[in-house]
Amino acid sequence: MYLAHVGRFLRTNRSVNLIGFDSSGLILDAEGTKELRGAFYGNKKVTSFKSLTKAGEATRKRFREIINKELGLIADYKYQIKRIFQRAYSKYNSRWRDGPNQEKLPWVEKIRVSKRKIG
Repeated sequence: MYLAHVGRFLRTNRSVNLIGFDSSGLILDAEGTKELRGAFYGNKKVTSFKSLTKAGEATRKRFREIINKELGLIADYKYQIKRIFQRAYSKYNSRWRDGPNQEKLPWVEKIRVSKRKIG
């Protein structure tokens, strides 16, 4: 069940007095919140509105899963960069970092993308 559907329902059905959310599948998203807010501008009969605790918990759980997945990927990318440098190390060549610095660029870009997803 999406929050946007509730907002659209409130726009068409103006006789609702009480709204209660008990669905664990409800996810709070930007579009749904905007739709619900817009529905309240026109519906003055709603006198009681129960909190969205389960929806908030589900949303936080989903975000935690996404963040943990991305953090795991970042750790793996950092490990790959470390392996590149360990493989190329030479105490006899003072310019041994030139090759690994070029090889690590795709991994650094993957880290940037993952960090952008996290926010």
